[in-house]
Amino acid sequence: MLEPEKKGCLLCSSQKFKTVYKKFDHYLVRCSRCGLVYSWPPIPEEVLLQRYTEDYLFREYLPIFKADRRGFQIELIQNHYSFFLHLLDNYSGSGGKILDIGCGPGFFLKAASEKGWQGEGVEISEAAVEYANNIVGVKVHLGKIEDMHFSPESFDVITLLDSLEHLMDPLGVINECYIILKKRGFIIIDTPDYQSFSRLILGKNWAVLSPWEHLTNFSEKTLSLLLRKAGFKDFIIYNQFKFNPENTHDKSSFRYRLWKRMNEKVGQSRLFSKWQTFSQHELGQELSILREYDEEGVNPGLENSETFAQEKHTSKTTEIGRSIKKNAREKRRIISKIWSLISSYIRGDSLLAIAKK
Repeated sequence: MLEPEKKGCLLCSSQKFKTVYKKFDHYLVRCSRCGLVYSWPPIPEEVLLQRYTEDYLFREYLPIFKADRRGFQIELIQNHYSFFLHLLDNYSGSGGKILDIGCGPGFFLKAASEKGWQGEGVEISEAAVEYANNIVGVKVHLGKIEDMHFSPESFDVITLLDSLEHLMDPLGVINECYIILKKRGFIIIDTPDYQSFSRLILGKNWAVLSPWEHLTNFSEKTLSLLLRKAGFKDFIIYNQFKFNPENTHDKSSFRYRLWKRMNEKVGQSRLFSKWQTFSQHELGQELSILREYDEEGVNPGLENSETFAQEKHTSKTTEIGRSIKKNAREKRRIISKIWSLISSYIRGDSLLAIAKK
């Protein structure tokens, strides 16, 4: 066990932990109190900034989107972020102010602006900020969210897409998000799931375990604790039932070959496809509850001008409809229990959290 320094867990401040991995001459440790897995010892800010240089932007980040120094293709950007754009459309509708933290070159902001959103971003990479402002054409601020001094209740939506795990002070950032988020506004977080089945198979070679970049590794439990500590009470956390066996630091290992083969076999099965569809359905159900959507469709009944026969027919139809809905709910409840059992053991690579203020 490593000797703790003055600064402890980034979530609960405990200085008691156990080492879980040593990788790239650094440690990943698990907090003995809350269970958060984080990089140890703390990496100085100046060292982190050296990672996000112009070379990183153009050699590693932009190629993911098939973009370069000259520009990008909006269709590819929209396709990459289609899931999150769909969430915005269905949960909040179009329009409103959105803030993307750790926005990189601002591609998500650009895609959201095409849907009618007024977006701003915050990013620590000077090269990414310059690209966002000059090439992408979105408004991105250089620095950390804590230094921006946005007015309270400024934004309808705040997003952290693959950025929470990079933050030096995740609790401080989410605290700030709660302050600058409008009442009934919501925050969307997409971050790797430490309990992923990929990690269980690939072990420390899972590429997500990168202590010089991913300073924290959240599970559903620790992400829930983070949101509650920041003041959020109404939220859902959903494991995205997707896997990427290529996300490894050692493609010569037996574990990688095994995991890739399993993905090829399982990914081709109809059952796997059905479970993915059902998981999306479960997310939709939970979102409906979160935004207080009335699924019962309560019928106010007929006015006195309707005839008795019409009332009797409508009453019978309503009873049949209620019976069908009751049976459907019971079936969904059973399937949900099965899904919950499966997903507690076979978890995808990332977590999605949606919290409402």
